[in-house]
Amino acid sequence: MVKHSTTRLAQIADGEVFTLADSGVLDEKDDELENEALKRETKLARDQKERQKEGFLKYWKT
Repeated sequence: MVKHSTTRLAQIADGEVFTLADSGVLDEKDDELENEALKRETKLARDQKERQKEGFLKYWKT
């Protein structure tokens, strides 16, 4: 199973490396493959969205 959506997978160039995603030893879920670059991009986008939300809340409270 691949951890990313088909839309995100379309952005990957040929030859990109996928690794097994981290999971607990006792997890009974299937193994998932992930691409490190996509994982990093997703985290950066999520962090940026959170920072924007925090900035808006600070501005709105004052």
